[in-house]
Amino acid sequence: MNAFCRVINGSTDVLEHILTDKDCDVDPVNKIARATPLHIAVQLEPEVLRNYVVESLLEAGADVTCVDTSFHAQTNLMLTKRPSTFLEQSER
Repeated sequence: MNAFCRVINGSTDVLEHILTDKDCDVDPVNKIARATPLHIAVQLEPEVLRNYVVESLLEAGADVTCVDTSFHAQTNLMLTKRPSTFLEQSER
């Protein structure tokens, strides 16, 4: 199972192992919605899970400029959840 599925399921233990693999693609794109794991992660609940997964993806080099089929960029979605926290992370 790839990082995309792990994000959707909120499986943080396995996600960390996947993200540390040198061959991990942090930004696989869903063929239907053109969403990446970061698009999904910024919408996770509860907030503590969302923060953890988003931070992990950003640290692994997730691209914050990808746009899905609804023209939502991850940075726009992040700003609707926790502006200062996620914006600081994306600027690293």
